[in-house]
Amino acid sequence: MIIGLYFVAGFVFLLVGADLLVRGGSRLAINFGISPLVVGLTIVAYGTSAPELAVTVLANVNDNADIAVGNIIGSNITNLLLVLGLSALVTPLVTPQSLLFRSGLLVVLLSFGMWGLALDGSISQLEGIGLLLGSILYTILVIWTGKQHTPEEDPATREILSEVAEIAEIAPKQKATLSAVLWSFFLIVSGIVILAGSSSLLIDSAEKIALAFKVDELFIGLTLVALGTSLPEGATAVVAAFKNERHIVIGNIIGSNIFNILLILGTTGAIDPHGVLISPGAMRVDLPIMCLITTITWLLFFTGSQITRIEAITLLILYGLYFCYLLIEAKYPDFLPIYTTSCLYAFGPVLGAYLLYNIYSHHQGSKNA
Repeated sequence: MIIGLYFVAGFVFLLVGADLLVRGGSRLAINFGISPLVVGLTIVAYGTSAPELAVTVLANVNDNADIAVGNIIGSNITNLLLVLGLSALVTPLVTPQSLLFRSGLLVVLLSFGMWGLALDGSISQLEGIGLLLGSILYTILVIWTGKQHTPEEDPATREILSEVAEIAEIAPKQKATLSAVLWSFFLIVSGIVILAGSSSLLIDSAEKIALAFKVDELFIGLTLVALGTSLPEGATAVVAAFKNERHIVIGNIIGSNIFNILLILGTTGAIDPHGVLISPGAMRVDLPIMCLITTITWLLFFTGSQITRIEAITLLILYGLYFCYLLIEAKYPDFLPIYTTSCLYAFGPVLGAYLLYNIYSHHQGSKNA
């Protein structure tokens, strides 16, 4: 019970630390005349990834690579199945084909790229540096794309500007004062300190939970840690769905999954000279599942440019099946072959037929157009 409370407290303080870091960085940047759009696409975007980054880096440095890797894989799967499923259940999610070809396909390629890099049992420091440079390049491209639209032309740009204004709580033209700069630095430093402390508390309690329930750390990383670090993006996406801001939902989920691989995995690998070790279980099962789920989700979007409520229910069922798979694997491995076979034969053909039908319908629609 006490360990569980420590675990929850670690997550709460993670969110507090990330919020302070984002607020301080945004205020400081805007005080020095940096465009709110650039602030939103860099400081705010990177700052909201701070919980995952802090937990993953610290876990890997402390030789808890399974928690680190499990957090990245689990967060991506949670975003695509649970967060996307819940959001689409609220309102069907429509997205333009241009976004699917650009960012959606990038998520698929990055997922398979991560799996490919992990085939030798690790993500090396050099590979981590390459991924980190990729995140910088991606950020530059996003900023350049965002500057092509005015707030009146693009609702996503308008949302970014309003979010930054709300976070910074200052006028964009306000001049920097010494007290304002010092206060911004105080928020930044406080956020970093709280992030470090809460990450350590969370990882320590996660280890003890794994020991108490006699499960491995990969299971904890894929489930509890991944669920917790996905909470900010999940809450944002579901609230945006209720407000019918569908573009925010899709952009939030796609951006989060891209940053998880490029920024978080890249930074974690670049910092540690030994890179990030990938367990045989993650390489054999969880990474292929992440790639499969990413591809299925992209195909669902691609064939109809939307996720319907029926497809949302399908995604939620898939998440439930995956969670049960992890639980059975951890506690009742003897039943795993029966469970896996049952799922494949009961659910696989139906999903496969549905995807093929959608692809055929999309092809026929394109020919008629």
